Amino acid sequence: MYLLAASLLLSYWAFVNQFPLVFSDTGTYLGSGFTNEYPIDRPIFYGWFLRHLSLEDSLYLPVLVQSFMLAYVLRLWVKTFGQKRYQNIQFLLLTLLLTLFTGASIQTSQLIPDVFTSIMLLSTGLLLLNASITSGERTTIYVLLLVSLLMHSSHVITMWLALGIIGLINLVRYRRQLKHSFNRAWVPVVTLTIAAQIIIPSTSYLLGSGFNSSKSEHVFLMNRMVKFGILEDYLNNVCDHKDYKFCAYANDIPRSNFVWNYEKSPLYLTGGWEANKEEYDAIIADILSQSKYYPKLFFRALETSLQQFFTYRIGDTAGPYMEESSPHHFIKWFFPELERFYFRAEQQEQKLDFTAINNYHNILVLSSLALCIIFLFRQRTSLVNRDLLEIILIFLIANAIICGVFAGVFDRYQCRIIFVLIIPFYLAIWRLPILQKYLPADKDL
Repeated sequence: MYLLAASLLLSYWAFVNQFPLVFSDTGTYLGSGFTNEYPIDRPIFYGWFLRHLSLEDSLYLPVLVQSFMLAYVLRLWVKTFGQKRYQNIQFLLLTLLLTLFTGASIQTSQLIPDVFTSIMLLSTGLLLLNASITSGERTTIYVLLLVSLLMHSSHVITMWLALGIIGLINLVRYRRQLKHSFNRAWVPVVTLTIAAQIIIPSTSYLLGSGFNSSKSEHVFLMNRMVKFGILEDYLNNVCDHKDYKFCAYANDIPRSNFVWNYEKSPLYLTGGWEANKEEYDAIIADILSQSKYYPKLFFRALETSLQQFFTYRIGDTAGPYMEESSPHHFIKWFFPELERFYFRAEQQEQKLDFTAINNYHNILVLSSLALCIIFLFRQRTSLVNRDLLEIILIFLIANAIICGVFAGVFDRYQCRIIFVLIIPFYLAIWRLPILQKYLPADKDL
């Protein structure tokens, strides 16, 4: 009952919008899921999720399932890290807080897999800290973690980076006396990450797209070279003795939209994604082999990572997608009976306003970040689990690095995960001595 209520709360923005929120990527996921054509730039699993969970009838069903998944993991966080009394009330109020004052409901209400980033983090936190949950709950968390890893192309690499940072910190901290229970907790997390690393390219191979995680790495890496201002400098130095197709456009590269500018980008003027793979791989390898580019690469990577960490505005995915946009095209194709509801949605009529929720969100996030720093530097604290804060902060950093460096700085990337930082401090409020003094003794409330 409580999980159902929380799931409905987390679907709030889909109901307010009168249709699930869509993004430009929604069309790609629908198209891949219904046609079984493996996308060139992302895994197919979320496409299958939409196809099968919608029952080819209602796009609200995937939203409700996403909301239920997030609610389930939040419930286990309350059970593990919250006050042992009034857990149902804690859980519902937490869900209400995240729905009304953060981007959590936006993540669950939209037809893209961003919500699975926070589910991945929440599940990993439970496993690494050996949460006191039943064997059935633990098995469910294993499934949710594996599903989350498969849903987005950035998840596996973000997980490896986060685990690497956590492992390095613990190796230094416990080099004389390792925490055996913590080390045992790593086994399922690492195993599931390896499994996802294998399943993604294997699925691509079975569907005839070759054994690879993505066929677009060369395009996105080239995009970062363009954004960092490195490619132009490189081409000016080599085009007099290398016969690259790109050289004809060395002084006319659209930095703002290299990947998606179909009319002016050299990517499309020279044949497209697959036609340029060999040349782009050669250029990237040559750049990375020259140490003179390392300082600029380092500082640009640091700069974009920091920018991404603090870029988390709610609603950047909720612009209107009108007739013959990618989302509309595939909804019209696979859900023709829903087309009229699609155009009546608040999103398409540009009536959604996220100003107030962004203001609340900024206050909560920045306050939580300040408290996080304070508690991490305190030697003794029982109010907040310091290991939990470390895991959350490391995942936030890893997410910002992977997305900022390899994809670009966009609000949606950090917005999909930043709200998790608020949860430990919300739960800590329930453990305040002054609150415990006045709470009734009835723990069944």
